[in-house]
Amino acid sequence: MRYLSPVIAYFRSSKEELEKVSWPTKQEIIRYSTIVVVASVLAAAFFGALDAGLYTLVSKIVANREGVQTDAPISSSPVTIPTDSLQIEGVDANGNPADLKVVPQPVNPTPTPSN
Repeated sequence: MRYLSPVIAYFRSSKEELEKVSWPTKQEIIRYSTIVVVASVLAAAFFGALDAGLYTLVSKIVANREGVQTDAPISSSPVTIPTDSLQIEGVDANGNPADLKVVPQPVNPTPTPSN
């Protein structure tokens, strides 16, 4: 029982302190919540616009340094790889140069009819 008495004293003092708290009214809660939501939306809009502006600025700076046109449309056509074999340089396990023969395989091979 002597271990339980400090816990009971803690909860009694906590209850007394909570009774002394000045709790906000329903109208104050609504007002403060509205202020928080509006401030959050304004901050999100500000930082979103700042991010978009800085992204555009940095993109133009990088493109001008590399000589790339920034307003060029992005091609959505598929990239074609030559169907003949490709020669790629590599190294073997000992670090010596080695030529690698790469033969591309079709992504979606069509089944061949069997007789």
